[in-house]
Amino acid sequence: MTEKSEPKRRAVRSICPRCGAEPGQPCLGKRGQSRISYHKERLEQTAEADRVAELMNNLDIPEVDGFVVYGIHNPDTETFVYIGQTGRFRKRVRDHLRSGLKPHRFPPVKKWLYETLGSGRVPVFEVLQHCTSEQASLDAETALIRKLTAEGVVLLNNWKIHRE
Repeated sequence: MTEKSEPKRRAVRSICPRCGAEPGQPCLGKRGQSRISYHKERLEQTAEADRVAELMNNLDIPEVDGFVVYGIHNPDTETFVYIGQTGRFRKRVRDHLRSGLKPHRFPPVKKWLYETLGSGRVPVFEVLQHCTSEQASLDAETALIRKLTAEGVVLLNNWKIHRE
C-alpha cells in the first residue's frame, strides 16, 4: 500500500511587501492606517490552501487527460447531487472544494458543498464519461442531467437548459 505524501503548500509571501511585517503582525499602509486585515487575509488564504490540499490528498483524485463529465455524490445517500463537465478534472475538483470552504447562498451546489464539508463529511467526485471535445462533453453533461432528472433525481445544477 502506498503512503500518501504530505499536502503541497501553496507559496504565500511570509512578509508584507510594503512594510516587511510578518503575517499577523500590524503594519501601516501609505496613509498610516492599520493594514492588519491584509495580513489576516494572507493567513486565511494559507489555511484555506492547506485544507484544500489535505482534502485533495485524502480524496486521491486521479489525473485525467481531456474533457470529462463528472458527478458529485452525496456521501450519505450515494446519490448524485451535481453533474458537471470540465477539461481539467483535478483543478475543477479543487475549485469545488475551495468554494465549499466559504459560506454561500447561491448557487445551490456551493451552498451544499459548504454545508457538507462543514459537517465533517466529504463529497465523492467521480468521472462518469471521457469525451473527445468540449462540445461533446457539454452535450453528454446535458443528456445525463436530463436523464437523471427524468428519473426523479434532484440535482443542484441551476442552468436553465438543465431544467427544461
